Amino acid sequence: SSTHPATTVPPGTPSATPSPTPSPTATADPVVRLHTAQTRLTLQVGASAKLVAYGIRASGRRAKATWTSRSVWTATVTAGGQVRARRAGSAILVARAGGLSVAVRVTVVRVGSGRWAR
Repeated sequence: SSTHPATTVPPGTPSATPSPTPSPTATADPVVRLHTAQTRLTLQVGASAKLVAYGIRASGRRAKATWTSRSVWTATVTAGGQVRARRAGSAILVARAGGLSVAVRVTVVRVGSGRWAR
């Protein structure tokens, strides 16, 4: 017969069956969802903004997400989500956590064009 480690079940969980201890290559608390407050952003050339994204682990805890840009000529982003609009156009910024990803479309407009014109 095999023994399993004790499992703590969060309140409100209908039932849980203890599972074997995960192998060293398995993730004990995987990211099951990725959240961001925005899916679109419009900035003027030279402007900056902060994007926020985070993963939600199976346990309910948050996981850090990191950002990258698919078009660094149009908009750059730091791993922490600080965006800088470089030139007019569109860019896709991607946040990743635990194998999941979410994209934010950034539109960069010239000062005095589009909805920014006065």
